[in-house]
Formats: sequence, structure tokens, C-alpha cells
Amino acid sequence: MMENMFKSVCGLDCKECPAYIAMITDDNELRTKTAKEWSKQFCVEFSPESINCVGCRNEGIHGGYCGTCPVRKCALEDKKVDNCFVCADSKNCKTKADFEASTGFDVNKNFQND
Repeated sequence: MMENMFKSVCGLDCKECPAYIAMITDDNELRTKTAKEWSKQFCVEFSPESINCVGCRNEGIHGGYCGTCPVRKCALEDKKVDNCFVCADSKNCKTKADFEASTGFDVNKNFQND
């Protein structure tokens, strides 16, 4: 059972994610800023209109990077696990390693306080 529906599969707090914040506050300036930042960071063009997300593990829209996130797909669709930290393949996972390299996030560290 998922204890925190706003903790993403990589351990980030979805309530602090700009796509979630922009959606719940209907903040078009934040959508534009986030689309520009994510387009540069992930080398994929994101439109401001795509920056909306209900949270990684919640039912509903997963726009922007959230909709294409390979870590989310790997955990929830491919491996069918609650998050990367509990995945048996986590130590040698190329998807997780690529995500950490492109974002600077440490997935295991994100779960250390749980």
C-alpha cells in the first residue's frame, strides 16, 4: 500500500514539483518557466500547456516531464513496484542511473528519511 501518494517513485515530493504547483494554482508564468527549464534540462521540447500533473502516483494528468518520465514508467508499469528504493533491480538499474545523471538527484537519498 502506498503511504504517501505525493511521494514520487524517485522519492521527490510531488507537492514541491513545479508541474503540480502550476496545475493547482493555475500559474501560467510557472508553466512557461518550467517548460523552458525542462526543455533545456531533458533535451525535449515541453510546451507551457503541458506543465500540469496530479502527482506521480495519482490517477489523472501527468504532463510535461512527468508524463514521459522513464523512472515512473519503469517502476509503476514495467516493474510494478511502489518506488525505486524497494525495487530489487535498483542497484544496477540503468533507468535510475540515467535519471540521476540527467537531474542530479540521488534516488536512494530521497528515501533515507522515510
